[in-house]
Amino acid sequence: LDTLPKHSYLAGDFNIDLHNKNSQFVQQYEEILYSKGFFPLISTPTHEKPGCKPSCIDNIITNDIENVIMSGTLTNHITHHSPVFQVINHYLETTKNNEKYLQYYDYCQSNIDNFLSNLDQKLQNEVIDNFSTFHSMYKSSVEQAFKLETPKCSKRTQLNNPWITPGLIASTNFQHELYDNWVKVRRVKCKLGETDNRGGMCHCSTCNLNTAYNDLGEVNISSLPSFEDYLPRSPVLCVDTTA
Repeated sequence: LDTLPKHSYLAGDFNIDLHNKNSQFVQQYEEILYSKGFFPLISTPTHEKPGCKPSCIDNIITNDIENVIMSGTLTNHITHHSPVFQVINHYLETTKNNEKYLQYYDYCQSNIDNFLSNLDQKLQNEVIDNFSTFHSMYKSSVEQAFKLETPKCSKRTQLNNPWITPGLIASTNFQHELYDNWVKVRRVKCKLGETDNRGGMCHCSTCNLNTAYNDLGEVNISSLPSFEDYLPRSPVLCVDTTA
């Protein structure tokens, strides 16, 4: 413990029941921890086995007690041990790197599926008698499935954007494409010659009347003229003049 630096955390199954206060061994263990500036963070039972008394043998000890925000156990029905956790107040420095990186391999899901299919086919058709043969087969399957014909240059890396995945990138690009298409059709011109200068829906008399009839809850029907009064002599159609 003397060789450990500040902000150290030790977690695991120490097999020392801190609830057994009558044990001289437990008392000596706690005295050693406290004398070295370490403190246990878990005080609730962490191990409960049928026919046995609950005990606190799993723990997290630290010499950085002032930065601990929360600690405890989680309910678990898989083993007799309850998972332990802690939440600490720790500042992580973030540095932005504008350097671009070359991506030589693409590990998207479709390429992974192709890799597994290709490797499985090779394993079924060839006899492997040594590890070197398997290594060569595995390497060729990786190169064939994942290697890009032309490396990609991007600032997005696991270091700069660890949450960015190829699926998120594709979804973002698709959303940008939809937005660009929406911007193009915002300004529309009716064949009657009236142009919407505010952007958005066309506000010509014909379109306003159609909107009113489609949303009867917001208009006074008695104040509306008959639909026949607004029927044009020729078919009217709102089209996009920017396309």
